[in-house]
Amino acid sequence: MSDSLEYLLGELVDIATKSESYETIDRTRLESLCLELKEKTPVGTRFESKTGLIEKLIDMPFKNETTGSFKTIIENFVYFTKDLKIKDIGKFVDKSPVVFGLNIEENIKLKVEYFKEIGVKDIGKFVSMAPNVFSHSIEDNMRPKVEYIKEIGVKDIGKFVSKSPNVFNLSIEDNMKPKVEYLRKIGVKDVGKFASRYPSVFGLSIEDKMKPIAEYLKKIGVGDIGKFVSLLPAVFGQSIEENMKPKVRYLKEIGVKDIGKFVSRCPAVLSLSIEDNMKPKVEFYKSKGYTIRNIENFPQGFSYSLEKRIEPRFAYLKHIGKHNVGLNNILILGDSAFSKRFGGHEQAYSNFLEEYKKK
Repeated sequence: MSDSLEYLLGELVDIATKSESYETIDRTRLESLCLELKEKTPVGTRFESKTGLIEKLIDMPFKNETTGSFKTIIENFVYFTKDLKIKDIGKFVDKSPVVFGLNIEENIKLKVEYFKEIGVKDIGKFVSMAPNVFSHSIEDNMRPKVEYIKEIGVKDIGKFVSKSPNVFNLSIEDNMKPKVEYLRKIGVKDVGKFASRYPSVFGLSIEDKMKPIAEYLKKIGVGDIGKFVSLLPAVFGQSIEENMKPKVRYLKEIGVKDIGKFVSRCPAVLSLSIEDNMKPKVEFYKSKGYTIRNIENFPQGFSYSLEKRIEPRFAYLKHIGKHNVGLNNILILGDSAFSKRFGGHEQAYSNFLEEYKKK
């Protein structure tokens, strides 16, 4: 690349980095430089220069075989990095190299306005997760998906698509509807609420993922599968072999008799770490004189933080001389209700915590 060409590309980079927004780009200077570049890059060599410009801007190799004009490249770079505040432009472009060939006014801005309309709060973060959304048609692709998601009962569309932007890559008929039908079939009453909590469900395979997990839950004794998965939608993202079976095996080892009933009362147990969560709590409860039957009668005892909830509550009861209190009574109440019940007034426990945290 000649020195003069290198200089012109450097000037374009200077415009891109110094522009505060798409609207404030010095277009007179930009158009003048683009005209010079056009004269110095004959047909057949221009793409190499555009690639060089992009690589200077994103500081990494550019792999696409086509791109927009010099002007489009600069405008798009500024819009993405300054207006949308995309932090890792290299990663963004690597995921969707076509973004440097899209028209800001006719394509990108229209999509951004639509994302705002449906309630997406952080557009930059959203499109960084799924840059190919700019390749989708609003009317043919995105709006029908949004309408379907509303139809099944999802209330916060912006939050939903922000958590799972890949929903725009899915087919309503071939992918989304079958998942909704399957969830209803296994007893999920509020599919909209379920999907809101776990949007990734639409990207799962029914045969390879969802059915095997539902069957495994039946096998270990869970009676109401719909209720169970509604309480723990992310269970469908877990591995039976690597995640669920070890938890069940551990519960059997410590003496839990009815696994199905136990996990049905506290589905979150299947998402906890044995070593970091379950074992330390079992050991703590046992050290305080509680048996496995006590633990089995209150499975929710696994869902509270050992450091933030369990240990301080037990320390307080010891402090006031209370003994032989049921685990549910110790843990299930909020701080003020716990304080009022065992300390006589709402500030008793909070006063104790101030001193406890200093230790």
